[in-house]
Amino acid sequence: MADNYLERKMEEHWRPAPRRCNADARLATAFGCEALCHLRVLVVSADYEAVAEAVRVFRAAGCRTAFTAVGDSRRPGTDFAQRCGARCYPCLQADAQTYGRIAADLRYHWGAVDVVAADADADLPADLKDCPRIDLSDAAAYLDSFSR
Repeated sequence: MADNYLERKMEEHWRPAPRRCNADARLATAFGCEALCHLRVLVVSADYEAVAEAVRVFRAAGCRTAFTAVGDSRRPGTDFAQRCGARCYPCLQADAQTYGRIAADLRYHWGAVDVVAADADADLPADLKDCPRIDLSDAAAYLDSFSR
């Protein structure tokens, strides 16, 4: 027990800080704080609106989501990624080489990509062709298969 101010301060200094759970840091989903599934999803398309809708669906289910923002401006994709909690990869063109670099970065950060949501005509590299591939419009139907 501290007898004076300095001893009390020294005890507070050496005592470990109490660990608190920050409720705001938990993943908030449309289904509550528990994630529906823990998929790592890459959404690729040149159509920004289709990408945004698919990212919203996957993020609402609690999936880790990365997407491509094809175009000259980085701002819209980056702003959207910050709002929804996804990872944005701005790129000037949509080709297999660009998608290969994105997949390599995701493997480094996440370990692997579980699902690729892409257009039917998207040119994917060889290392992403063995991942399950779904159409952008089928994102909600794909997630419904997990909830049953």
